[in-house]
Amino acid sequence: MYYKIENKDCKVYKELRAMREKELLIEEENKKAIAAKIPYEYESFYGYHGQQSMSRISEYIGFYFNEPDKIDKSVWIPSKDDPDIYIPNNRTKAGKEMKSFLHSLKKGRFWDVWEVLNLPEIGRFTLPYVEIINDILCIYVDNKQEPKDENVIEITQKEFYSILHSGDGDENESEAKK
Repeated sequence: MYYKIENKDCKVYKELRAMREKELLIEEENKKAIAAKIPYEYESFYGYHGQQSMSRISEYIGFYFNEPDKIDKSVWIPSKDDPDIYIPNNRTKAGKEMKSFLHSLKKGRFWDVWEVLNLPEIGRFTLPYVEIINDILCIYVDNKQEPKDENVIEITQKEFYSILHSGDGDENESEAKK
């Protein structure tokens, strides 16, 4: 279900906004840590992007390096699933250290959204999505969960995406969860 929160003075808005701002900061810190640890340029990474994981933060498993012929083969090996993706080499100490480093990056928690919205835990579920767009919080949660706070306003999918795409790009991660 799709929701928005416009009341910047309510508790749920303040908590979700602070949570999302912290997640965006963690994303930037993780990118800087990767840049400091991995000296190779890459066009993209293999893993979970943004809010598409239980940690609500991008999780890095491998990389599409721009110049794979220059990478350290004791650290990186081609993935069996896609030879253009390089993953840490589990057979070497350096590869195991890289894998450990990638797993040690900061993370968030998907159930933080549930706690702020006071949502019930359910068996199978869709990962919650929260984004800040021009001071409006856009939220997507499983259709089996219904926020009770009066400030959390149910909206249509069309309105949800209209708000998401109206963002100016400063605070918009722009990868909505369907």
